[in-house]
Amino acid sequence: MNKRRIALSVDHQLCSGDNQLNSPVILMTGTARAGKTTLGRIMGSCKNVEFFDEPWMLMTLIISAGLSLIDRNLAIGMFKTYFYELINDRILMRAVSFRPTDLSYIGHQKAPEEIKNRMLKLHSRNDVRKYILEKKTVIVLNLTDTTPYLSLLKEIFPDSPIIHVFSPGYCVAKETTLKGWYTDSELKRPTHGQLYRPVSISKSNRNNKRYFHFWVRPGDEQEFLKRSEFARGLYYWRRIIEMSKLPKVSVKNDSKLISFNFYDALNDPKRIRSLLKKMNFKPTQRTQTLFHNLTPPNLNITNSEIKSVSAGDWDSIENLHRQLGISELLSDSVLRR
Repeated sequence: MNKRRIALSVDHQLCSGDNQLNSPVILMTGTARAGKTTLGRIMGSCKNVEFFDEPWMLMTLIISAGLSLIDRNLAIGMFKTYFYELINDRILMRAVSFRPTDLSYIGHQKAPEEIKNRMLKLHSRNDVRKYILEKKTVIVLNLTDTTPYLSLLKEIFPDSPIIHVFSPGYCVAKETTLKGWYTDSELKRPTHGQLYRPVSISKSNRNNKRYFHFWVRPGDEQEFLKRSEFARGLYYWRRIIEMSKLPKVSVKNDSKLISFNFYDALNDPKRIRSLLKKMNFKPTQRTQTLFHNLTPPNLNITNSEIKSVSAGDWDSIENLHRQLGISELLSDSVLRR
């Protein structure tokens, strides 16, 4: 099997992606529920910006290659080729949501006239190429949980800025708890299309398996199961940050790696406007509407959730908060008893 995989990577290549569209790309990384989708929608509402939110195949390719589950070169070729297929479908309005209740609803980002013009006047890949060149289109690509594999992203997009979006760990943990992502039932029978590692948790019963996400450290499985759902969410946030080994980088820094505290930005939207200016994005009326609708989250973290987290876990979380420059640690100001 290994010989076959190596032969495939040497004898066959997916190289068309390198010869297709040449549009500037801005990468967005970070954990789930950190604010990337909201920030991306604001960016996508700016003039001549297209926002792609969590393309499943692209995220899975990066993580799989990062874990050495598939050949790195093959993954890069698949990524580039599929990515440019997505761009064609987006510009041609083949793969967009027209449901107003969806977060990805295209009407939140693009004006009716633009949508109509694309649908009536653009018909082919050649039309897309001309459109992108004329508009100088910028692509914003949200790739959740890929931050641990920045080296691979930089290999694919060596000239692209990377915006690492984060919020305090307890915010992410509360959101994952509300989503029910790390319940016992999910660990027994996963319903999300993510990479899992099956582990038999009982030596006497080989069929007694649980499915752990790629970010659960081998050897931590039993301790992970003992945690509450809220504590599992904190563990998730902590592991992605730890695996990423991210330095603290200011938004004002000229580095291509930009660290952006979205939780703080909700309380001070000027930070988002500053980021848009740094990216040379031109806001539209839809951008202003999205700004107007921004509201800080009402976390409603309960005392029982707080008490379910061990002192050691809290110490690890608050240490990472300090490293990331998160000034507000968990306190009465974020609790709603």
